[in-house]
Amino acid sequence: MDTQDQFKRAEEEYSRLKSQLAAGQITQPQFDAAIRKLIVKDDQGRAWTLGDNGYWNVQQTPTEPPPVQDVPRQTPIAPELPRTRYVVPLVAAGCLVLLCLFVAGGLIVASNLPIFKVAQVPTATAIAVLAPTVVLETPTETATAVPATATATFTLAAPTAAPLATATIVVTPTAVIPPGVYVTGLRVEPVVPVRRQDVTFFPTFLNTSGATVNYRWLVYIFKLEVQKNSLGETPSIVAGIPVGQGEQIPGGGWRLTGGGGCEEFVARVAWLDSAKKPTFFNKPDGSLFESKFSVC
Repeated sequence: MDTQDQFKRAEEEYSRLKSQLAAGQITQPQFDAAIRKLIVKDDQGRAWTLGDNGYWNVQQTPTEPPPVQDVPRQTPIAPELPRTRYVVPLVAAGCLVLLCLFVAGGLIVASNLPIFKVAQVPTATAIAVLAPTVVLETPTETATAVPATATATFTLAAPTAAPLATATIVVTPTAVIPPGVYVTGLRVEPVVPVRRQDVTFFPTFLNTSGATVNYRWLVYIFKLEVQKNSLGETPSIVAGIPVGQGEQIPGGGWRLTGGGGCEEFVARVAWLDSAKKPTFFNKPDGSLFESKFSVC
């Protein structure tokens, strides 16, 4: 018999038993005992059972992998010194060089200009973009030129440098991620999952502990509107999480059976200890990692 036909007949038997329970023809213990016998094996040899809520659940394999190693604790990673601390000295040095060039140019121009005496004394004011205020005083020299008809006298005033504004540089420290193993992403295949089709989850782990860590990990599935109890989970797999960031290959998939329209779910990555107690992975900022997806 085709695997799809087996799933269909099991669901029809579940519906018949559910109707008998609602009509009082059988008791709750009789109903529970009957649905426990509704076991279907897929093409990969995995056993699927119907829960009391009408959803299919895959049974875990009995093989026990080696025990999970504890995450080694190491000295927290020292933050990289912000490179922007060198910007302020470089800007100050550049301003000093520009100031020296400005002073030298002013002295050269002042020494080469002819000086004439006149009754009015014009004043020239130069503005430079500098943090300090610098006032240069140059002694006034008088030169007399005797033209054929008139004598003119000019007086040159020393240029005044005044600052426009002072820039403030704010240096933001780099965040430090404590040593540990985190989940930073979760890829779903197929991209648009459908009912009665295996959904495979590919998590991306970030290991900042400094050494490879072995985990028995899996993915738990929750309905978006009800997240107290999981709807199901993928088969667990033991894998070594190397230092750095990378995507891991899962041990199997999860499928949604039954009819209906599109439903929204939340996936969370967890690891199991020796007592098979799950602990969910966090993101690098310490918050719980979870990813939303839909099945139609």
